[in-house]
Amino acid sequence: MSFKKALRIADVLVLASIRAKRGVKLDKDGTAKKDQRNEKVFLLGLPVVSAFIYLLLWKGNTPVEVVTSLLSQSLVFLPSFSLLLMVMNGLMFEVSLSSFSTSTDIINWLPIRAKEYVIGSTISAVYFTLPFLMIIYGASLGAAIYAGMINVWLLTFTLSLLGLLIGGFAIEIVRAALNEASSVISKRAGKYGQLAQLVSTVVIIALFSMVFNYQVLLKVMTWFNITVEQAWFVPLLWPSLAVIDILSSEFTGGALYFGGSFIMMVAFFVLGVKARTKYWVPAPLTVTLAPTRQYSNRNGVWSLFGFSLAEQAIISKDFKALFRRREMATFLAIPLMLGAVTFINNDVSSLWDTSIPIFERLGFFLLPGMALFILSFYLALVSVGQEGSAFMNLRVGPIASSSIVKAKAFVGFVPSAVILAGILSVVGYVVKPSLQGMMTIVIVSFATIIEASLLGMVFATRYPDFTEVPRAKFISSEATLLGLKCRNTAGTSR
Repeated sequence: MSFKKALRIADVLVLASIRAKRGVKLDKDGTAKKDQRNEKVFLLGLPVVSAFIYLLLWKGNTPVEVVTSLLSQSLVFLPSFSLLLMVMNGLMFEVSLSSFSTSTDIINWLPIRAKEYVIGSTISAVYFTLPFLMIIYGASLGAAIYAGMINVWLLTFTLSLLGLLIGGFAIEIVRAALNEASSVISKRAGKYGQLAQLVSTVVIIALFSMVFNYQVLLKVMTWFNITVEQAWFVPLLWPSLAVIDILSSEFTGGALYFGGSFIMMVAFFVLGVKARTKYWVPAPLTVTLAPTRQYSNRNGVWSLFGFSLAEQAIISKDFKALFRRREMATFLAIPLMLGAVTFINNDVSSLWDTSIPIFERLGFFLLPGMALFILSFYLALVSVGQEGSAFMNLRVGPIASSSIVKAKAFVGFVPSAVILAGILSVVGYVVKPSLQGMMTIVIVSFATIIEASLLGMVFATRYPDFTEVPRAKFISSEATLLGLKCRNTAGTSR
């Protein structure tokens, strides 16, 4: 294995990711060059932030005991947070890369090994994740110098880097799972293959997000009356357990957990290499041509909602795009993930406890409800930009602009409305609010996601991004930030 070749692969992957962003600076030959801000934050974030935090604590004459207590809790959590952040960034990048199969095919023709690609891919992911973490590491370093805990910080920093590598290698396993699911489903699912692929992708993303979620692991342990110190059989907690033992002056246990964390990193690397070797590219799609059917210009199911034939065609097309676009899986995975986290982190039995105020029991459904608000907003936000160059086909056709907006807003509303109907059914069956209260909940809930869809359409029509290559973006970054601000304002106003 050539480590030099792995670094070159990492450099190529970094430049490819940078090139996918519009507005980046290019060299004279038209190729992308690295953003110097990442290097500056990487090199200066640690010393600058640590010096600032140290001076802030020293000038404020903060008691050392307080800093030691808070820092100890933070250092225990830091390795697991690094691992979780790496996995989440990798998952978001994985499902947003529409040209993933093509890019892998190109790599397959090069004289490289799976080990080299896995290391290069992980280094490229660390390149984008580490600058943000360096600010957090710098803050903890300044507090550690002030509290005289520099040795513990060095151990935590090393374990955090191990966590980053474990997360990067784990992403290769996720890719293998997605490729295998895509291959199996495309062969057996028939005409429902695209829907089945979308469902499998959403489930895989949600499951991996929960497996690497520190809070979920802690909650599961409480089900079995297990504390963190007793969770020696959970490998993902070994980095944190090493820090806990060192803080407790149990150096033997700390050394064992440190060694176990290193072995776990090697194990994930081996599994990632095996996954990359076996599933180097997804299996070719099997295309089956069904007998042609004569086109009939007639109303469909959407006509029940008062839509014209042109609006029904747009709605049907956008729902097909929702199932076909892999990057849309991210939006659909959010409600499932937050719903599962809510179910795990809260006491479900309290929903039937009538002694608890009804507003507290309704709070159980707050997080999934917020996820539906986000889903409706984002589906509408990207609805115009996802048309790409084909948007001209809508504009030159005999379709009014109001019809396009109405149809796309409806597409953003329907998925959230369907899930919301299921949640409200559970609320009515379990919480049993009064008839007046239930009607209020239903009206406010549906009005909220309608508002989210319309708010997304406001920015989708004003700031669309029709760029299709090298990677589709759908909406400008400024509009996304402004829309998030307006969405949060609308949400808090309620």
